[in-house]
Amino acid sequence: MISQKDKDVLDVFDKMFKYIPDSNEKKQQMDNGIYDPSIFCDEFTAIVEDAKCYFCKQVCLDGIQCPQGCVIICKKCLEQKKIIKCECSYLLDIKQIDRYKFNKVLSKVIGHSSIICENCKNFGKLKTKIELSKLKEHLSKCDYSSYQCLRCDKKFVNSKNECIKHSYKCGYSDINCSFCNKTIKAYIKDSHEKKCANEKIECDLCHIITERKNIENHKSSECDYRNEQCTECDEIYIHKDKTKHSKEKCLTRQNEMLRSIIMENPDKYDIPRKTAILLKLDIPMKRQNTMSNLFCNKYSKMFINSSIVKMNEDEDINYILGLFRKKIEQFILLYKMSDDGEMTFHQNCDNKKQTLSLIKIKTRKDLTAERTLIYGGYAEECWDSLGNAKPDPKSFIFSFTNKSKPFRGVKPYCSIICHSEYGPSFGFSNKKPELWIMNKEGGYNATFAFRDNEMTCTGAAKKFDVLEIEVYQIIFE
Repeated sequence: MISQKDKDVLDVFDKMFKYIPDSNEKKQQMDNGIYDPSIFCDEFTAIVEDAKCYFCKQVCLDGIQCPQGCVIICKKCLEQKKIIKCECSYLLDIKQIDRYKFNKVLSKVIGHSSIICENCKNFGKLKTKIELSKLKEHLSKCDYSSYQCLRCDKKFVNSKNECIKHSYKCGYSDINCSFCNKTIKAYIKDSHEKKCANEKIECDLCHIITERKNIENHKSSECDYRNEQCTECDEIYIHKDKTKHSKEKCLTRQNEMLRSIIMENPDKYDIPRKTAILLKLDIPMKRQNTMSNLFCNKYSKMFINSSIVKMNEDEDINYILGLFRKKIEQFILLYKMSDDGEMTFHQNCDNKKQTLSLIKIKTRKDLTAERTLIYGGYAEECWDSLGNAKPDPKSFIFSFTNKSKPFRGVKPYCSIICHSEYGPSFGFSNKKPELWIMNKEGGYNATFAFRDNEMTCTGAAKKFDVLEIEVYQIIFE
């Protein structure tokens, strides 16, 4: 009779020991689906004769069969001979293995036939009958298979009982955790201590020792070397140096940002004299005493790092706002190809709703006159990487270059294309793409447009190269 302690060990046996095949030869035969016909012991024995390999006379469950049914060759023999001429003069080629696959019905029948476990027979003096299809599963749990201790690597040949005796001293003995002093089994010591909440670990910023359960709170609110961001000028500084980030320095940084924007195109703005003196601008003053909407428009700062939206032209921002019927509270930059790298669109944008994609492209010389254009698309639904087309009736495409009216898909039930190898891609029409960004040679460097001569998003071009992609999440009021 099995003791309760033995039962407890058997319940977690696979966590303390791993099954090891008796020999590489047996394992290789099992992996190739090749078996000795003498191991079969039931009414299917006659059928087994029909599944023997023509050359090695072993029963095979994976191989190739002549279309006339006269010859069966196992995969191993086929790999050695490459091309075989059977009795009916038909040439069997290894390249045709998927075309003339071994009879599936016969394979299933043989898989349900009974065999005797060699381990039980040789080492336990038992005739254990099992289905051939369940042989691997049986051997991995058999009382007379060979196992290896995962804790000390000791091997036990053809004896599960020896493993159980060994586990009382090695894997199943009671020990205490080094950190929380909790009584645990030895085989889970390593995994437990790697996650133990009471383990003392070092903060990688300030090198102070604290318990694992407190490390996140320490990094976010207690560590002197944690990063903080100024709400006024967006400068990131170390908490320890917070006093050095004075209001005067913060104001100076804001002024520098404004000055650099103005100096890119000084003739565009009407700057008051006091503002010009404050910013140290060496440009002629005009009669008007009003500042450009660039500084009073709350949306401008949201596109300050954009290389597509022109900060010195209110027309760009007003056009984007005009695409939507609802008032917009904020634009949040999720992805910029030149900063975040190619092929990271899904990593940054999946599961985000209400996204606006702006794509700068260059048409190819061999197809049409080379031009740099910008188009865009809006997706109300979330992007994902499942490889499907997704319905989104509120999605649309537009040309940012010529400020076109938004174009909505003909079939809104497949409006956005969600695929791990594609960037922001929109629309189907007659089962063909409208605007797809595709991966070639490891990046979003090729785009295909269909029916664009009607949409004018890409100047009637069909194929072009991607220069930049920016994706924003829109927060509506």
